[in-house]
Amino acid sequence: MTKHLTLGEVLIKRSKPGSARTFPGTSSEFNEQKKLFEWASHFPKLKFMFHIPNGGYRQQRHGAFMKMLGTKPGVPDIFLPIPNEKSNGLFIEMKYFNGRVAPSQKEYIDFLTQNNYQCSVCYSCDEAIKTITDYLGGQL
Repeated sequence: MTKHLTLGEVLIKRSKPGSARTFPGTSSEFNEQKKLFEWASHFPKLKFMFHIPNGGYRQQRHGAFMKMLGTKPGVPDIFLPIPNEKSNGLFIEMKYFNGRVAPSQKEYIDFLTQNNYQCSVCYSCDEAIKTITDYLGGQL
């Protein structure tokens, strides 16, 4: 009898070892970020928080198209364009489990921090919620 794989299982089999955290259908960065935006949808102050579609696996043709449009490796995943008393806005790089910050991501985070933006690497939806809440001084 042939076993039918779920979409998540198919994507994991096609991915590089250790990269399952980037695909829908698994416990993943994708799912944590999805939960974060579902939570954020309940707060008018977070209306303008958005995802920056730089990462992920794409067909070569689509990747070339995105590059022509100005996508750059290393830009954090999420931006909250609300200044607080200490910085101009908040960038969040979402990781899952043992995800590591790539050199290009570190370069962007260093640049943004030097230019008065707060940057945080969060490993779960809950951690990102705490980061946002703390950044806004509890004023959602």
